[in-house]
Amino acid sequence: PGDGEIVRVRGADAEAYGFADGLLLGDHNRENVAVAAALVQAVGVSPECITAAVHDFVPVPHRLEDCGSVAGVQFWNDSKATNVDATIKALTAFPDGAVRLILGGSDKGADFAPLAAALPGRIRRAYLTGPAGARMQETLVEAGVDAVLCEGFAAAVQTAAAEAERGDHVLLAPACASFDEFADYVARGEHF
Repeated sequence: PGDGEIVRVRGADAEAYGFADGLLLGDHNRENVAVAAALVQAVGVSPECITAAVHDFVPVPHRLEDCGSVAGVQFWNDSKATNVDATIKALTAFPDGAVRLILGGSDKGADFAPLAAALPGRIRRAYLTGPAGARMQETLVEAGVDAVLCEGFAAAVQTAAAEAERGDHVLLAPACASFDEFADYVARGEHF
């Protein structure tokens, strides 16, 4: 593109650079790759270099971080998902109905209605923790979400892991800050 030219991209454009073969997940990351590819291509970077970069890129810790699997259950750390929108975006990385979602933490007064609207049919069960988990439980249940309030973060993780079946994804994407039990999202993610 020349100076001042507008280039429109779609998330699907990332597929031309091997997004599906890389380690990034979710619609939001697909869109980020499409935009980044358009930007660097505009300054002369070859499509081959872009594809190599997408393939070799390793996600940063605590942002849809693959924590491994146990008995066919995959564990994911998205402790950085400290707001409702980030949690909803994280769910785009997984098949509907295969996620056991750990939610909650300290209560920043967020509106949980958009989260409640996004979860039915998307997750198997929500494991709630902290003051925010206690506050969101009624909103989630009223929306038809299977949600259980747990006695602290460790109990939420342990319960989700114990109930998970082969093929499930246990996802920490809490939609809340961590300050009820942890110094920050990094400490929460490391504990997970």
